[in-house]
Amino acid sequence: MTISALANLLRFYDLILQHPVLQVVRSDKETSHLCTIVIATLPEHTDYVAIESAIPDELKLKLLRGALQDPSIAANRFGFTPFANPSIKEQLPCNDDLVLMTRLHCDCWSTLASAHASTKEVQRWRSIFREMLSHVDRFGLLIHFGTQSDKFLLAGPELRSVSDRDCLLQLRRDTFYEITS
Repeated sequence: MTISALANLLRFYDLILQHPVLQVVRSDKETSHLCTIVIATLPEHTDYVAIESAIPDELKLKLLRGALQDPSIAANRFGFTPFANPSIKEQLPCNDDLVLMTRLHCDCWSTLASAHASTKEVQRWRSIFREMLSHVDRFGLLIHFGTQSDKFLLAGPELRSVSDRDCLLQLRRDTFYEITS
């Protein structure tokens, strides 16, 4: 192994230790982070603030405890952040708004759509989704590994009901799930 290759390997290892996010330089010379992103689609004109405030803080704390060192700020980090991605929007069956589910840099801490999905985490998300469904008839869910601005093809839609205890197990990335009661 050359000294240059070893130096690159050490830089990569150091990056992984600092944060479980890989940095890449895209062709447009912009540095981006590849992250797991949990995205919801909500019907247009949904009152996000009403839904956020209806979700109990203790549930938000339980969900985000693994992601944040300081639990006193966890409840403030759960919330909907609208964003635009025409590539995703044009593939949706409805004209829904795209929202990030947390105000964190990323959702790499989440085990949704992974081979090692945590049963506790899945049940916490399910509780949050039940609360959301008390305000809207349905919403969409997708988990993507990449950036918010990526262009990618969505599989689905697949229907999932929160009344099914295992509805959030075996999710796949880049698949649109319609979540209902």
